Amino acid sequence: MLEKRYKGKLDEKADKYIHFAVDGAQRMQTMISRILELSRIGRHDSDISKFDAEDALSAAIGNLTIAIDESHAQITHDPLPQICGSINRITQLFQNLVDNAIKYRGDAVPEIHITAAPITEGAAEGNTFFFTLPGGDRSF
Repeated sequence: MLEKRYKGKLDEKADKYIHFAVDGAQRMQTMISRILELSRIGRHDSDISKFDAEDALSAAIGNLTIAIDESHAQITHDPLPQICGSINRITQLFQNLVDNAIKYRGDAVPEIHITAAPITEGAAEGNTFFFTLPGGDRSF
């Protein structure tokens, strides 16, 4: 209703914020619909499929548009693979990771780089996971 009534009648910044609000509401509606769908199914295995991880990352970044714009975050990524899993869960994972990187950055402008690499067979058996931080790789 705000968009229909006030679009073009206020300054460019107000139009931008109205767009963010409308876009955020649409994304929230999509997320709520997916959650309701999952709760009706009763099992989470039904949403397992093969998908491009870049699609999940794009959706997560879209959900965080306001935080990214306000923080001036620079987000880059290497080519991401196709994976098998739940696109909704991986989107949420990316969203949480990027959101935390923005929130807990200190005073610096966030520079977030996302990459993926296969885990070696031995590392997977030892429950070792790898992630990249400024200053080098870390494992836990």
